[in-house]
Order: sequence, then structure tokens, then C-alpha cells
Amino acid sequence: MSKADPSILNFLIASGDDVTSKQLRDDLMTLLIAGHETTAAVLTWTTFLLATHPEIKARVQAEVDEVCGDRKPTTEDMMNLKFTTRVINESMRLYPQPPVLIRRAMEAVTLDGYEIEPGTDFFISVWNLHRNPRLWEEPDRFNPDRFPIDQKMPNETTMNFAYLPFGGGQRKCVGDQFALFESIVTLAMVCRRFDFELDPEKHPDGECGMTTGATIHTTGGLHLKLTRRPGMGGDEMNPGDKKLRVGASLDELLDVDIFSGTPDASFSSMDEDELERAKDLKEAAVVLGAKTVGAKGVKSGSGGAKGEKPIIDGEMFDAAVKEAEGMFAEEAEAEAEAKKVSAMTGLGLPSSRRL
Repeated sequence: MSKADPSILNFLIASGDDVTSKQLRDDLMTLLIAGHETTAAVLTWTTFLLATHPEIKARVQAEVDEVCGDRKPTTEDMMNLKFTTRVINESMRLYPQPPVLIRRAMEAVTLDGYEIEPGTDFFISVWNLHRNPRLWEEPDRFNPDRFPIDQKMPNETTMNFAYLPFGGGQRKCVGDQFALFESIVTLAMVCRRFDFELDPEKHPDGECGMTTGATIHTTGGLHLKLTRRPGMGGDEMNPGDKKLRVGASLDELLDVDIFSGTPDASFSSMDEDELERAKDLKEAAVVLGAKTVGAKGVKSGSGGAKGEKPIIDGEMFDAAVKEAEGMFAEEAEAEAEAKKVSAMTGLGLPSSRRL
């Protein structure tokens, strides 16, 4: 396999007939489940824990602000986001993904006085291990400081196998460092831009329920109330202001007053061609920064804003739509690559499109 191009497609070409369709399918399913669902679950529970522990969330935000400022995290930043990393470590202790590890004895072995026959399956409860009061002080408490930032990263060896978020030994997760970096970067970007709390209507008791399968996930989803942080677009809206806006619902983007640089140069998207573009790109535009905000407080005569109708900066909307179109183009290229793999293997690969 070429070090310059370690893609799956190049691997298939180099392997020829050595890789069967079944093996490829199994490997792709492993990538999909182990490489996507687990990280998504870690981020879900980390967000839940921070939403219910605002004092810890504030410490994460302060660290991210100091290390990253207004830019995206870099590889070099990973070494300096120490407390953020410990938050992820502690989240994986409380909600390990997966909660159970399975191993099979390949030969007869004696384990703590027990004779184990070949072919016997072992089920290791990581959940119980991580919450064992004989191994952890206050095991059910969310406490990132149990892993001091001036000590080594917690893992199976540094914690004497009391901590197994990625397993251990020869069968340890091969993507542990990538998954950890991915989680840190995502959490840092979310905490840099947003403040969040549980939606009290959806979670009146402060809980979200838990369902266990291959991973631990919320029973009815995690519902949050998000606001942009001050300095990250949470300031009061003025027509022509180029800062990001406090987000409204996606549907509201279909009927907004779009303001350009001056108050008298505005128009409604319901009356212009932007309506059709908004229908197709509204989700991407919102995600990429075209945030709407209620028109309350806008002075009369400010470009014809009416009542509580959402308003949005025209240049910001155009920039977000342009970036969204570029993103869709990249996804189209990725989908074309997936089709090549599908044609070679006979597997029906899913679309890479996300929005």
C-alpha cells in the first residue's frame, strides 16, 4: 500500500484479488460503526455532562478561548488543550464506548484459578470496571480533575487496566489517537462558539435516559438550547453588522429580511430569487454562519423590518451560501470516489452526503 496515498481505493488496487468482498464489507462496517458511532456517542455524553455541570463547561471555554482564540484548533493546540482532554477522558470513563469488550480464548488457559477452554468467549464490562468503587473515588461523579493535567494521559497502562475506553493489549482500538483528537477538536469548536444547556421542556428532570447496545446512547435524544457566546456573535443585532447572529430555527431562514451594508438597502427573501437558494441550502447556510435573529429592537425605518420577522446580514448569507456550495461540490467528489469502489467490489456503498 502506498504511503503517499493510503486511501481505501488505492489499497484495493494494490491488493488485487487478495481482499474478498466479504472482508472489505466487514472492514467498512467496522470503520462505519467503530469509527463513527463511538465518537458521536462520546461527544453526545460529553455535551450532556457539560450542560449539567456549567462550572466545568466554563473552564473548558476559558481554556479554548486562551489557546485558540478566534481560530480553529490546530495540531499544536492539542498539547495545550489539557483540561479539555481530561473532560473527554472523564466522559469516556463514565460512558465508555463500547460498554462491553468481548475476547475469545484461542487456547486453554488458567485465569485466576479458573480453567478456560479454547473457544470460550469473555465479556468484559467496561462500564462496571469504570464505576467500581474499589478502583475509583466517587466513581459516579463527573470529575475531570481526577486525571491531573500535569501527569501522563490516562490509558490502560498508566491506570493499571482500571481504565479501558479503547480496550488494551494487541486487540486495542487502532484508531484511539484519531478518535481522541477528533473528539477534542469538535468539543473545542463547539465550546468556543456556543453556550448550551439542557432544554427544560424535553429534560425536565435534568436527565436524558440511557439505552445500551453496541454503544451507550440517549433514549430520546439530547435536546439543548444553544446561544452564541459574547464575542462570537452573541451581541445585539444592528442592520449591516457583519458579526455572526444568534441562531433561529432553520425554517425561519426561508422568510427573512436580508440587510446589506446600509439600512435602506434591504429586501425580503420572500420577494427575491434568494428564496429558492435558501430552500436548497438553508441547512448548510445556517451551519456555516448565516444565523438569523429576531428583529425585535431594530429601530423603525431600518430597511423595513417588520415585527418579529427574522433578519440576516446579506453579505454574511451570500458568503455562507458560497461556502455551502463548495462543500456540496466536495461531497459530490467523495460520492464519485465511493461509486468507483462500489463498482470494483459490487458493494452498494452509502452516499457520503450529510446535509
